[in-house]
Amino acid sequence: MALDNREWALVIWLAIVLIGVLRSAHLRQASWAFLKAMSQRSIVSVLALLLAYIALIILGLWHLGWWEIANLKTTLIWAFGSACVAVFNVQKVEDEANFLRRAMGEVIGIAVVADFLTAIDTFPLWVEFLIAGGGFVLASLSAVSAREPSQRLVHRGANALLIALGLLMLGKSIYHICVDFNDFAKMQTLQEFVLPIVLGLLLLPFLFLLNAYLVAESVLVAFKHESKAPKLARYASTKLLRHLGLDMPAWRQWQRHAGRFAPLSFSEVEASVLEVKKTRHRQKNPHRVRPVMGWLPEDAMGFLSGQGLKTRPYYRADDREWLAASGMMDLGTGILPNNVAYYISGDAFIVKELRLKLNVNRPEEQEDATGHFGLLCHELLKKALPFACAQHQPFELEVGQVTIFGHHSVRMNLFEWFGGIKGGYDLTFVICLPRDDCATD
Repeated sequence: MALDNREWALVIWLAIVLIGVLRSAHLRQASWAFLKAMSQRSIVSVLALLLAYIALIILGLWHLGWWEIANLKTTLIWAFGSACVAVFNVQKVEDEANFLRRAMGEVIGIAVVADFLTAIDTFPLWVEFLIAGGGFVLASLSAVSAREPSQRLVHRGANALLIALGLLMLGKSIYHICVDFNDFAKMQTLQEFVLPIVLGLLLLPFLFLLNAYLVAESVLVAFKHESKAPKLARYASTKLLRHLGLDMPAWRQWQRHAGRFAPLSFSEVEASVLEVKKTRHRQKNPHRVRPVMGWLPEDAMGFLSGQGLKTRPYYRADDREWLAASGMMDLGTGILPNNVAYYISGDAFIVKELRLKLNVNRPEEQEDATGHFGLLCHELLKKALPFACAQHQPFELEVGQVTIFGHHSVRMNLFEWFGGIKGGYDLTFVICLPRDDCATD
């Protein structure tokens, strides 16, 4: 349970930082503001629930003989490190699959193994002190330089040095294991390695329920504010829980649906919830018969998922049209970088148009952005119309040109901005059924 040299080095640095904060009036004010923000009732309540849940886990493991007082240090480091980070990141997940994938990666991923191995053996205290300080400086340089294209060399150098420091610490531990394997291969060592993984797995139900509560609260608060009808919001909460259960992406879909088609009565609320329930059932059990023309929504949504452009759920925009869109993916750096997004549209069962749009917000970086955009266009064409690539058609589209592949048309549109960013423009690559010769921008 004693602190090793690396932990003592961190304690010393924290003490130095604390002294610096106490000596500076500006830092004291900033720290006080941070503490006030962290002392909000919602944050304190969540952290209190987390600590109570962890205490119950520890009590259960102790009762089973899988935890003892010698594991207290590892438990505290995990609780105030990984567990707190997981709680504050819990709302960043989009759906259950991503939640489980991300949570499992944090619990038993490569980073967990690397953290454990680097802690097997440490350098002398003065070396660990320099490594901790240097690591903080390099991480700060990397974060600051990532925002400026002119500092790209600094960013790469800082990242390279951070990797070198990590490899140095990892190499030290691996050397210790090779030299003195008997000291490493103890039951206590295995227990110290397995304990954070077990604690992380047992934390998953808490994270899932916390995410469900936060999503439900935000959905109902937003609906109550928009409808200005507390009774309608309470009725919506019972119907959502009854029909959608803990399918939180479905709650988000209902929130977007209610924002577009505001239900004004109890019957309209129930009808909207049932429509979302039906849509979610179709999304989870998609039709297996592919259309002769167009694409299944479930297929089209994932055409560019490998490139980071998977769309959000397919939804009804009006009585006839259904839509879905990905988030904006940055293709550069800066405050307003070049970016690209992917859109699909059609009816409830068939996607009839695929649209990939590049926004050139930084004309000085347009060469890299348009090169990346061309690769994405080729990938989309390959996924959407594989027969077009099988015919070895050259992928070279001039702006405004329309090319027909079978029953589908492909075109590239250019729109130059006027009165906005000087030299800014957007490029839109469209694949669609030739009805109306593709919708124009």
